Formats: sequence, C-alpha cells, structure tokens
Amino acid sequence: MLPQPPFDTLTQFAALGLTLVGGWLLGLASHPGGGRWRARYEDEALEHARARDLADETRRAQAQRIAELEAALERLDRGDAPPRNAAPERQEGPGMRAAGRAAVDGDAGAARDRRKPIRIRRAVRRWL
Repeated sequence: MLPQPPFDTLTQFAALGLTLVGGWLLGLASHPGGGRWRARYEDEALEHARARDLADETRRAQAQRIAELEAALERLDRGDAPPRNAAPERQEGPGMRAAGRAAVDGDAGAARDRRKPIRIRRAVRRWL
C-alpha cells in the first residue's frame, strides 16, 4: 500500500507556498546586508580586470614581436641581411652568464652541460 501524501487539498498547498515565501522574505529581512558576498564579488571583478589587462599587454607585445619578425623577414627577402659570419651580439642576463658566455666564446658543449641540470630541475618542479 502507498503512503498517504502529506498535503491533500488546495488550501494545504497554498499554506505551504505562503509559508515558504514568508520564510524567504523573513530571511532576506534579517540578513545583515550581504557585505561579504559583495566584497568577494568586487575582489573577483578586480582580479578579472587584472587578468584581462595582462592578456591585452601580452597580446600587444606579441603583435609587436610579430611585426619585428616580419620586418626582419622582409629585409632578408630584399637582401639587406647582415653577413652570415658576423659575430652574434653578446647578451648578459641571469640566464646568459655562465652558459651564455661559454656558448658565445665557442664552448657550446660546456654550456650545454652546465644548463642540463637546471633543465632537469625545472622539469621535475613542473611535475610536482
């Protein structure tokens, strides 16, 4: 035998609906103003704006780099390229100190051997 439903008449269903709506209104009236969710929403909006600005900046830098490369390609096509045996420019930076000096000075094998442990450590860090 099936159990009896808790509400049988239209009046009981109307009372249930009014009770639910009344509870909802009472909850809204007693709520302290919603400052917490508003602060979280504003923080999220600021973070989204920062991410959008960073993406725009990256896109601009990429477009500039593409324009530079296309100009270099156009110079190469015209024949305005530098001689092939020209020495590369010596770049100094955090990644070019020991390994870069060795590569520019002609000791590429030593440069590769010095960079190998660093690459392995970076690869391991990415997987962790």
